[in-house]
Amino acid sequence: MFRKTRKPFAGSGSTSLIATDTTLRGDIVFSGALHVCGRVIGNVRGEGEALFTLSAEGVIEGSVLAPHAVINGSVRGDIHASERLQLAAAARVEGDVHYRSL
Repeated sequence: MFRKTRKPFAGSGSTSLIATDTTLRGDIVFSGALHVCGRVIGNVRGEGEALFTLSAEGVIEGSVLAPHAVINGSVRGDIHASERLQLAAAARVEGDVHYRSL
């Protein structure tokens, strides 16, 4: 009766993947979707209606700024999700978390 229906994410653009055995040093700016299974040493920023997903094996050493974020892995830095943030049971965050909807 009072159940809120969620809209599925309908991001534009393609999905980029950073694989498990990959370490990327430097800041990333993306649109569409980014799925990280590896390690990023730097900040991650999504533009437009971007979706950022961090797998359970993934590690971010820097801040995450994206409208939509799904965190399963480890983030050592702040997370800013201007729309929606999902934290899975395995998520580990060492930093501040800012979001509109959790």
